[in-house]
Amino acid sequence: MSDDALRSRIVSHEEIAEAVLIPAMHVLAIDCAVEDAEIQQLKNLCDMSPIYKTLDPAERDRVIARISADMAEDPAAQVTKVARLLPVELRETAYAFAARVAAADGGVSEVEMQMLTDLASQLGLEPARVNHIFEVVEILQRPLPPA
Repeated sequence: MSDDALRSRIVSHEEIAEAVLIPAMHVLAIDCAVEDAEIQQLKNLCDMSPIYKTLDPAERDRVIARISADMAEDPAAQVTKVARLLPVELRETAYAFAARVAAADGGVSEVEMQMLTDLASQLGLEPARVNHIFEVVEILQRPLPPA
């Protein structure tokens, strides 16, 4: 199916919810082991996003489990699916989720930064927009000032 055909078909809310989380899960899986605390972090992001407001926690958990299983099989195909399925606005949201989970531990490693750079390219995002997204993530991750 062509990119235009895929985008023009009716896409379910659950498909969109899943696609938005795929890049974040891709970043979490960078070290080949997704920890329970990292999954909780992803759930917390979902709880703050209007995309997930209509999914009950059990549905959200099924979406996350399905992504995790699919990533084990072919992570590159999953990221390609995101690029083909989502409009640019939601690809930006997906990238923002990925950047947020990468920065959640207080910094972004060189490997994570390379993955984020590759994701931005695969998702067809404009470099200036990616910089803006990352600036917001940095703002959200600022620590308390010293006492």
